[in-house]
Amino acid sequence: MQYTNYLNLPQPIVDAVVNDEYDAGKSDISVTSLISPPQKVALEKQHKDKISKDVSEEIYALMGKSIHNILEKADTSDLKEQRLYTDVNGWRVSGQFDRINVSNNCLQDYKMASVWEYIYGIKEERIQQLNCYAHLVRENMSINIEKLEVIFIFRDWSKSKAKFDKDYPQHQIAVLEIPLWEPDHTKAFIELKVAQHQNAQDDLNMRELRCTDEERWKEPTKHALMKPGRKRAVKLYDTAEEAEEARSQDKSLELYIETRHGTPKRCEDYCHAALFCSQYQNELSVNKVANVFREAFEPTKGAA
Repeated sequence: MQYTNYLNLPQPIVDAVVNDEYDAGKSDISVTSLISPPQKVALEKQHKDKISKDVSEEIYALMGKSIHNILEKADTSDLKEQRLYTDVNGWRVSGQFDRINVSNNCLQDYKMASVWEYIYGIKEERIQQLNCYAHLVRENMSINIEKLEVIFIFRDWSKSKAKFDKDYPQHQIAVLEIPLWEPDHTKAFIELKVAQHQNAQDDLNMRELRCTDEERWKEPTKHALMKPGRKRAVKLYDTAEEAEEARSQDKSLELYIETRHGTPKRCEDYCHAALFCSQYQNELSVNKVANVFREAFEPTKGAA
């Protein structure tokens, strides 16, 4: 991994990002990587010497690590920040939980997050991660975890918004309980993910491997009812049939339909292997051709 500093940030910030003390221990894969898309993890490993990040991209992560360090020092309990291991199909999986409240056997995890996750719903990866930690605790410490909690510390919280929006988090911190899976379900999930990552590591050319739309955080395709000379849609529809029915009801015959394919947010902004990913690069090429065609064709629709 190479780091750049395009903003010419102070050296202490650069050093804090570059000299990351994170250590997954003697393991083949960490829980964090296990719940990530296998293609993404394999490509990042394959091209690690070619991938670069700018230190400015790691500020949120740096803030999260700072919060973790402060809370770890303040916590006087014995059950905190322990790295645990389990062997699955020839691989060693490791994970480090944040805290266990022994009074109710609750496993807790600190997260620096956006308020939008609170508003729109907790990410599935949070649920997967904590259930994997619970499995590691059961395997190594003989503690039967009975509850899972995420302690959200919102990095973009606004006090003024909280005053006027009841659906907005009312405080900068929130404790949310998340679903606790049955032990057999968690064990099967971990075995499946290990098998997927092993297959990905074996297929270095990525001939068959693809990320799912869910893994790519891809938005659903929408069909926009458009009017000539107007950039914003008159209305968005989930299906082409719904959009066509609405268009056919317009007596002016000016409206036309524009298909807006969902964009993979993870690929665009959060995957450092995207440059080496044939799936994403091929999609970019197809979209580029489609955009050229649309720009040449759509202005004529208003005259039809």
